[in-house]
Amino acid sequence: MKYQWLGGNLMALGICLIPNLQSNATHQSFLSPHPSHTPHTPHTLPFPLNPSLQAQSPDIETLLQQAIQYTQQGKPQQAIETFGQVLRLAQQVGDKENEAIAHLGLGLNYDHVGQPQAALESYKQALLIFRDIKARSGEATTLSNIGVVYSRIGQPEAALKFYHQALSIDRELGDRSGEATTLNNIGLVYQGIGQPKEALKFYNQALPISREVGDRSVEATTLSNIGGVYDRIGQPEEALKFYNQALPIRREVGDRGGEATTLNNIGAVYDRIGQPEEALKFYHQALPIRKEVGDRRGEATTLANIGAVYRDSNQPDKAIAVLEKSVNITLGIRQGLGRDKRKAFIQAQHFTAIALVDLLIEQKQYQKAYEWANLVTTFELADYNRLIDAKVANPEAQKAIDNSNQQNQQLQFLWSQLEQLEDDFDEELARRK
Repeated sequence: MKYQWLGGNLMALGICLIPNLQSNATHQSFLSPHPSHTPHTPHTLPFPLNPSLQAQSPDIETLLQQAIQYTQQGKPQQAIETFGQVLRLAQQVGDKENEAIAHLGLGLNYDHVGQPQAALESYKQALLIFRDIKARSGEATTLSNIGVVYSRIGQPEAALKFYHQALSIDRELGDRSGEATTLNNIGLVYQGIGQPKEALKFYNQALPISREVGDRSVEATTLSNIGGVYDRIGQPEEALKFYNQALPIRREVGDRGGEATTLNNIGAVYDRIGQPEEALKFYHQALPIRKEVGDRRGEATTLANIGAVYRDSNQPDKAIAVLEKSVNITLGIRQGLGRDKRKAFIQAQHFTAIALVDLLIEQKQYQKAYEWANLVTTFELADYNRLIDAKVANPEAQKAIDNSNQQNQQLQFLWSQLEQLEDDFDEELARRK
């Protein structure tokens, strides 16, 4: 059975762009500017074209169209509610195909609002049903979207496994647009693990296919991703050339999320080449769009990039306020993950948190730095500050611990945590080379 893909594709993955900051101590912040790679593009929602498999209830048909429209309009909460209604009705009447589509739509929107665990659960339900009813196109879409989630949470090997399964089916079915989307996503994985030349091979396969089939959304995504590679390898003028080709197409097709990603990436290039005011201009265009479409990850990325500009412009108070917002969003996303997926997510997302802690220490805000270090190193919301207060409240402990010594002990612990994070990060980079 053949599906028509409605809407656009997944944008590229967002990367924080924050230039390295040398602190007064020997620590170096990880907040160097990272462009937002176009988020991995999930395949968009399928709608059945086979008349014998059309929705068995007019109510399902109407609700399904409404849910797809909410998704395309960047209204994920309304989409989740409406797909939930579709799911319940489809289950009641035994409509397996639309049950699978509802799971797929729920997964897409859960991923969009930063609930990757819920997204995976919905996608896996969709995959079981699509395979059961032998809907190969729906199977390919779901495999690709599972790959997107794994890529987002820092599991590139798992992402590639699902993408290659999807790519095989795309080619089997002759789905050229789906093939271009999946090639883009594979390229993004290689870009994310520091292999830009390998990424470019896949993007250069995707671009002519997207133009051949007239898929402007995939074309814009690919152009943006190629721009990201050139930015990564130190060719900012070439990066801007591709980003500026992508931006008007994003606007032409109404891809608001993609528009925000490209605006963020243009800002990142200007940040890298020492034009902070120009960078802020583009970041401040990207941020409200990311809020509008509910892109929490993208919002965190752009906030981090704005914070980096403030930090490097010697506006530490503004920088701290913005970086705290970014880290809080990341913590919120992390809460939606299963424990088995949290470690990889932490490793992929901790740059902004380390930069925040580093800046707080530089500003001599030690207690606040300690609290944030606790959150970002454990991500378990254990409140070590309560333990400190308990020691201080104990008369015997109070005699034994001088306030200044206590502060020094906290600071020593904090630096040890930062050093461990940096060591872990260096080991991970070395492993991937």
